[in-house]
Amino acid sequence: MSDKNIECINSKFSKLVDIAYNSLKVSREIDPFLTLAFLALPVIPNIKLTDKGLFDVEKFEFIDISCKIK
Repeated sequence: MSDKNIECINSKFSKLVDIAYNSLKVSREIDPFLTLAFLALPVIPNIKLTDKGLFDVEKFEFIDISCKIK
């Protein structure tokens, strides 16, 4: 939600999507922000996005998402 006009929001959102796909190399087969919105929902049973990181509910432990370049 925002008190900004739609043009302003669309411009900022487009920049974020561009960063996700081009700089962070998120797969273009998914919508990164829609995915993030659904991870926190209680109806998603396997993983949760928390303020402390990505959590595997079945293993009851945090998922290491750090980038390990070999």
